[in-house]
Amino acid sequence: LLNTFTKGKQLLQENNYKYLEIESVNQVKEYCSGYDIVINDFLDTSTDYIEGLADKFIVNFEDLGDGADKANIVFNALYEFSNPKKNHKFGWHYFILNEKILIREPNHFRDEVMQILITFGGVDQNNLTLKALRVLERFNGLKVKIILGPGYGHWDELSRFLESTSLDYTLLSDVKDMGKEMENIDIAITSNGRTVYELAAMNIPTISISQNDRETMHMFSRYSKGVRYLGIGCNVDDETLYENLKELIDNKDIRYKMYESLSKIDIRRGIKNVKDEIISSFWRWKDEKNNH
Repeated sequence: LLNTFTKGKQLLQENNYKYLEIESVNQVKEYCSGYDIVINDFLDTSTDYIEGLADKFIVNFEDLGDGADKANIVFNALYEFSNPKKNHKFGWHYFILNEKILIREPNHFRDEVMQILITFGGVDQNNLTLKALRVLERFNGLKVKIILGPGYGHWDELSRFLESTSLDYTLLSDVKDMGKEMENIDIAITSNGRTVYELAAMNIPTISISQNDRETMHMFSRYSKGVRYLGIGCNVDDETLYENLKELIDNKDIRYKMYESLSKIDIRRGIKNVKDEIISSFWRWKDEKNNH
């Protein structure tokens, strides 16, 4: 780990991962000398970094950097491309679900909306949580589950709202088991990142709002019939969110079509697809090296 912040180390320790702190990228090459496969899981690698591992079979995740073309195989599950380069694997078929989701049975459809989930990731820099809550105040008889990430920074504003609201809400923070919290959810409002795929795996009709420019590049929510994508947060006003939410709450047929389309997406096979691709590609690479 290079320049690792305290919270990152704490999370690794809590999940029983071993880690090594390093001072420079050059140390990665030294550490990897005894391994055949190197897996890089960070955004946008450089050409120099990947070339420094040239004798290894290199697997990258979520990489749109210059180094991606130098890797043996690249998985970009959050992006969809119709004509990818040979070493790139794009799309939801390669999304790796958290095991806490995999062990849960997908939700069953309910005719009446009873519980709505709001979750906008680790930081929620634009406080879309509060935007969604203000809209939900216009509905009656709903239970609202709010899940905040460990980096949420708008506590004062949120606390003032919750002190005066009539919403029937549950507030959770830094949740360890998202699968459990997604059970019995009828509609979710979330950002346009990894959570969209987790909700899809649980068959939950979803309204998605991008938090930043990078999230607007995640195309699954635009193509999926189970997700209502509203665009980037700065362009989504309260009335737009209200009208979309009202339609899903009032019209069970529309919501059922969303639910049904999600149930037909075998997103739970993603981890098997990734493992199969890595293993088969590695052995092809190994055979070619031996032949040369």
